[in-house]
Amino acid sequence: MLSQDFELMKPWCALQPYQDMTRPLTNYFISTSHNTYLFNSQVMGDSNREAYNRVLRAGCRAVELDCYDGENGQPIVKHAYTLIVQKRLGDLFVYLQNVPFREYEYAKANYVCYHSPNVAENHFGRAVRDEPACVVQQTAKTLCRLYPSGIRQDSSNPDPILPWNFGVQMVALNFQKYDKIMALCHGKFSDNGGCGYVLKPNYLIDASRAKFNPFDHQTKPSDFSENVFEQPQTLIITIMSAQFLPRSSSKANDVPDPYVEVSTHGIPCDQQAQRTCVVHNNGLNPIWKETFRFHIDFPQICLVLFTVYDHDVLSKNDRLAYFCLPMKTMQTGFRHMRLRSKDNGLTDSTLFVHVEIEGYEEEDDCVTRL
Repeated sequence: MLSQDFELMKPWCALQPYQDMTRPLTNYFISTSHNTYLFNSQVMGDSNREAYNRVLRAGCRAVELDCYDGENGQPIVKHAYTLIVQKRLGDLFVYLQNVPFREYEYAKANYVCYHSPNVAENHFGRAVRDEPACVVQQTAKTLCRLYPSGIRQDSSNPDPILPWNFGVQMVALNFQKYDKIMALCHGKFSDNGGCGYVLKPNYLIDASRAKFNPFDHQTKPSDFSENVFEQPQTLIITIMSAQFLPRSSSKANDVPDPYVEVSTHGIPCDQQAQRTCVVHNNGLNPIWKETFRFHIDFPQICLVLFTVYDHDVLSKNDRLAYFCLPMKTMQTGFRHMRLRSKDNGLTDSTLFVHVEIEGYEEEDDCVTRL
């Protein structure tokens, strides 16, 4: 049961690229780093080339360089107007030119193939509220990049789910921050062999025909596709047990009191969370046998996140380990998943679950096992 054949994620999705890799870059979600050269906060720390090695090995495929004129005309990489240590930059190839994020008709008339609309998270939030359909059309035609707000001096990350729902290809995240957001990022890009490129669903590629709007609760995949695997589905997960859970870094001598939270992340109506009860003083082999049901309208862009917490009545519950993957890559039946630590490192911990995925037709109230 611990072999690769019994893992939760389909092996052919995890081991090598299986999607069409000959499409234009606008057709893919791309794993993207913000201020790649930083190891710590946005204000203090080193500008270190080893940071590039770290994020590239983590599957990142779009990195950021801030280049300025240095001594003797040599370019340097630094973070402007802060105390970040400067580093010289040798050979440099610029593939994309950042341009302001403008309304769709302006971008269509004035931007060319190497222009990449660059937008802050707060500006993007206003844009999708005002003209959601136009944003989807723009991301179908241009390579867009969203970056964290300037007030995030602690290197915290914006939630990437909203821009991904609207087809933004490059959601720049602080890879040096080990938070729940990075768990979602690692989960999304574990698909397609972990190559850092994930093909967008057709309704985000052919946006002019599909007219997809993530905020419209009346929208269904059947409006755009007849593929049964793209239709609404019911995800049934039974959390059976866990094995060899790590201890909290803040309470190394304390036996954990674990519980599991299962959350789904997609369009607004698909965002749900349920949790098990707490098993006291057992990090070796806690048993739950609790079943949760999730109705998912758009499984093609839904992520499923399993998080194991250490319950504490006096302080914040510590996150012990997690596992995240796209719903479309899940195998059914009894499965083991190898949990990852907070910094995305592999652990010896596993979570044992049972998974069912049911499709249905609302008109006939008929349920079909997929």
